[in-house]
Amino acid sequence: MGVIVTGGGTGGHIYPALAIAEEIKKRYPQVDILYIGSETGLEADIVPKTGLPFAAITAKGFTRKLSLDTLRTLQATGKGFRMARQILKDFKAHTVIGTGGFVCGSVMLAAKGQGARLFLHEQNAYPGVTNRLLAPLSDGVMLNFSEARGRFKGKTPMYVTGLPVRADIGRYSKAEGLAHFGLAEDKKTLLITGGSRGARTINQTMSQILPALLKREDVQVIFISGRNGYEETRGLIRAAGLSDTDTPGLKLLDYLYEMPLALAAADLAVGRAGATFLAELSATGLPAVLLPYPYASENHQAHNAQAIVDAGAAEMILDAQCTGPLMLETLERFLDDDDYRRGMAKQMKALAKPNALADIMAVLEKQGSLQ
Repeated sequence: MGVIVTGGGTGGHIYPALAIAEEIKKRYPQVDILYIGSETGLEADIVPKTGLPFAAITAKGFTRKLSLDTLRTLQATGKGFRMARQILKDFKAHTVIGTGGFVCGSVMLAAKGQGARLFLHEQNAYPGVTNRLLAPLSDGVMLNFSEARGRFKGKTPMYVTGLPVRADIGRYSKAEGLAHFGLAEDKKTLLITGGSRGARTINQTMSQILPALLKREDVQVIFISGRNGYEETRGLIRAAGLSDTDTPGLKLLDYLYEMPLALAAADLAVGRAGATFLAELSATGLPAVLLPYPYASENHQAHNAQAIVDAGAAEMILDAQCTGPLMLETLERFLDDDDYRRGMAKQMKALAKPNALADIMAVLEKQGSLQ
């Protein structure tokens, strides 16, 4: 029997697919697994490095406006569908699990035509258009946010499972995290991150208010600028009158592989509202100030952030409204009121779904899709 996982375009689609594939492989070593992604997507680089068999098809996302590019996209989609159909025929897949992204559409439609069982995993509070279209054709949809349930049409069974996070998230103690970065145990640690590519609004705003934050004797900062914004952020910090290398209590990094240690060290975070980052925050019980990426498809990051705010686990500042004074005022609410911050941390931890992967597997096993 063969199982195919598919999803791509962003890490938010790729890493859940990999986690599911790896768990199936661990539990059912006799099952053949194949990951199908796009030829040009991030998955074409990430997946082969894991050792998981990978097949690529042509895929291209649709633009919001009709144009000549729409015709090219339709041609690419048709080609991708034909490629997926041949791969599925050769692989003889019994079950296909999709995690979103435009590559998912061609694979899932081709699989439906060949009688495979179809399952979706939706990471965001506002589902992507591909998953919304595919849901009525599927045997089950697994959700990260319960809020997403009402945004699907049809009678496909829905299961709130959560989003799997990497195994080392939550593994380290606070003392281990602080020791790794050479930070003090008697100060509050602020983690700033805009993701691997960085977030310019976050970098600019936080550089502006760093002098005020570090003037406090009870605050220290881990600032991950992202590789694209590192040089600009260094310049902004210097312009603010600080050294980017020798300021006590400041650790400026362009990228961090050891994010689990940073999450363990932190008392508060500032970041975007991607589903994976939010799942990591909940797994570690880390309250946050969230700035949703304003150009995310369907504005899904704002919906993600609102779900966390509604749970009393974070505050949100919209990107267009973010200023230094507003950010400083918001952060000081957390830093000055330990009860407020700890209450938010408790609510964030309550959102954690540590059994997400096990629950996803339970759905697949209940449906007889791995036998």
